[in-house]
Amino acid sequence: MIECKEKHMCYCGMASTTPHRISEDGCERYMTESPVPAPDDPKLGKSWYVDGYVINDYILTQQRGYHQHECGCWSRWEGSINSLEWD
Repeated sequence: MIECKEKHMCYCGMASTTPHRISEDGCERYMTESPVPAPDDPKLGKSWYVDGYVINDYILTQQRGYHQHECGCWSRWEGSINSLEWD
């Protein structure tokens, strides 16, 4: 688990209290390494390297659950690893 000096609050609805700190009280979010920016793609738009795939912003945030906090660190939940292949 990645440590951050900040104690980020979460409103996921999965923990026993709301709000709560990330990874506490049953929260499924956890701190993670920053995704690596990839060259922008005409079809994908803003792109990232994650788990060996190039994915777009929508997949990064909505499908894989990544969120960048104001301090610059990242958290996520265990999202799907499905990605569409682009021709």
